[in-house]
Amino acid sequence: MTGVSETDCQAALSVDPTIETARSVTSIDDRHLYRIVTKPFPPEQPLVFPTCRELDVTILEARRTADGLYLEARFPSRAVLREFETVGQEITRTVDVNRIYAEGHSPAVRSDPLTEKQRDALSLAVSEGYFDVPRRTNLTELAETVGISRQAFTRRLNRGLRNLLEVTLVTTES
Repeated sequence: MTGVSETDCQAALSVDPTIETARSVTSIDDRHLYRIVTKPFPPEQPLVFPTCRELDVTILEARRTADGLYLEARFPSRAVLREFETVGQEITRTVDVNRIYAEGHSPAVRSDPLTEKQRDALSLAVSEGYFDVPRRTNLTELAETVGISRQAFTRRLNRGLRNLLEVTLVTTES
């Protein structure tokens, strides 16, 4: 757990009806690592990780927060993703798929798709109304604001947009 005191963390764990035991492994600043054993679930209630094994889903990252379980996973096909979502909705009411990456465009390859300069260019373009209809500014004015040529700003903006689109758009259908 992160962002809470160890006392608050232990208090939350002690009242969680799904936890059988929770043992503190280590704490550094406001980060706490626990070894948690959950109580057995009724057989009629599906579980996330056994479901992953059954569907041949590879978990790349699993993180539990106060907001729920965050998974980054590799699915063998879109059909398996849809089946996993269906099972997930039996476990909890809300299943959000935030992003789908095509093979080779995983955030594991690049955790932040934007360089700092691309992020700044996109932020400036948005804040100054470049993407508004009608536009409130143009590329020449934006480039002058950051002190580079129109052509350099355009390239930076286009590369940033391409990087964002590559990691957010679905590019293959299985």
